Amino acid sequence: MKILFLLMFSFLLVGSSVYATEAEPILILNMANTPNKLPRTYRYTGDPYLIKTGEAPTRKGLEKLNIVGSSQFSEEGLKTVLEKLQWPKKMIVVDLRQESHGFLNGAAISWFSHRDWNNKGKTDAESLADQTARLKQLSEMKTVIVTKLLSRTLDGGIAKKSEQLYVVDQVADEPEVVAAHHLGYFRLFNTDHVPPRDAEVNKFIAIL
Repeated sequence: MKILFLLMFSFLLVGSSVYATEAEPILILNMANTPNKLPRTYRYTGDPYLIKTGEAPTRKGLEKLNIVGSSQFSEEGLKTVLEKLQWPKKMIVVDLRQESHGFLNGAAISWFSHRDWNNKGKTDAESLADQTARLKQLSEMKTVIVTKLLSRTLDGGIAKKSEQLYVVDQVADEPEVVAAHHLGYFRLFNTDHVPPRDAEVNKFIAIL
């Protein structure tokens, strides 16, 4: 059986900020829950190259890889990806984020600190426990301020931001959202801005 892998992760530019020295991460918006909108940096190995000049590299084997990559999707963003692909085969979402993240009213959110390193140095179990606790706390709130990062500084911080008040209606983790679409789910706790650990590479090869 062929499997389509949806590799979802955030590309976070290295960048110091007013939050660089704060111990407590802030809640940020990764993707609004907008219908008919693909996640940022969406690409599929079956799509043609977007080459404007010069000679394109070979496409040999790419069509058979069946891999999609993008930044973090919202619930509607995932739905849009699935509608675009129209793939009847089994799909597995590979979550590559170590930082604590989830969904608020369908929007993709996460807890951001300098370089997205709030879980850096933690074990997988510790990172998951941090995420579970934060999502539980969020679910018990009536309203919450969510920060949107408009631009980054060069060393992993925030240069510009805006804030929005959200009424807390629904909170979910990624396995719950993925399962609602009858997809498989596999997580690798990769720290941003550094190479993946050997153990993580081995896990990824094993699932491939």
